[in-house]
Amino acid sequence: AMLPTKELVGQDLQYSYYHYLVFSAILLLPLLVLKLRLRQRKDKDVNNPPPGPWRLPVIGSLHHLVSLAGALPHHVMRDLAGRHGPLMLLRLGELPLVVASSADAAMAVMKTHDAAFATRPQTATLRALTKDGLGVIYAPNSDHWRQLRKLVTTELLSARRVKGLRVTREAEVSSLVASIASSASSRSCKDPVNLSSLLSRFVTDVTTRSVVGDWITEREAYLEAKRQVVKMAAKFSLADLFPSSRLARMCSGGVRQAEACNREINRIMSKVIEDHRARRSAGTGGKEEVILDVLLRTQIDGVPLDMGTIRAVILVSPPLSPPQFTREVTV
Repeated sequence: AMLPTKELVGQDLQYSYYHYLVFSAILLLPLLVLKLRLRQRKDKDVNNPPPGPWRLPVIGSLHHLVSLAGALPHHVMRDLAGRHGPLMLLRLGELPLVVASSADAAMAVMKTHDAAFATRPQTATLRALTKDGLGVIYAPNSDHWRQLRKLVTTELLSARRVKGLRVTREAEVSSLVASIASSASSRSCKDPVNLSSLLSRFVTDVTTRSVVGDWITEREAYLEAKRQVVKMAAKFSLADLFPSSRLARMCSGGVRQAEACNREINRIMSKVIEDHRARRSAGTGGKEEVILDVLLRTQIDGVPLDMGTIRAVILVSPPLSPPQFTREVTV
């Protein structure tokens, strides 16, 4: 009897592999078509959905946001709203997005139907960033969020609180004017003073002193944590556009970066809170009551604020990061 050679065995295995792929594709194709049909039917079943541009499979409306002529994104959105109306429906990957681009549409969303839009969408990146405390901005519409909103309006942003921080603002304004005068006197007429950099530092210093006080042992790390939160929250991530896809989650890496950022933020914010408590206990923390003092006092008074929520509130206190001016201002 003749035994099959290695070449014949290899060819048989290759043919079997091809047959397996073709057979699998034949089986999966009807399932894919059925899934697309069900999704389209589900979209049609929505009661009176807003109009929107035509969509492609998988990516949805993303191709409409990319301009070959190099147009700015807000110009592209303006043109889409001009064609489809002030209230239109886009689909970014798997995510439906309703865009309100007129005063009447914005009024309907923000006031008439505010309860339906009160809960902020939670992407995979935001869940990783805020898993230890949602704060005020990204907390779902619940009793916890309403309690936080009441705390913000009555304590953190009240007229009495703003007036109490007047000394801080005046001190920083004086420092800003002195910096401008010093920079102008030390330069020649040909060397302008960069106001963008000075104003960014001014806003950052006012916010930092108002939220956590004058002394921070890891000031640069604290400010960098704020910048990272904004950067990660606004970053384009495949995992956010395709939340049901494990492949998108693995390829993007954004969730892993957000989790690492969350751990670093918790470490820094816990250190800031611990140092602030120690200074208050030693009587060296200054006389002004800052936002962190209000949160800690409220926690002692019995309001259910865990440390994760306190960290989130002081981290996202406006502005989140030093403002980036669109145009450099010089004098």
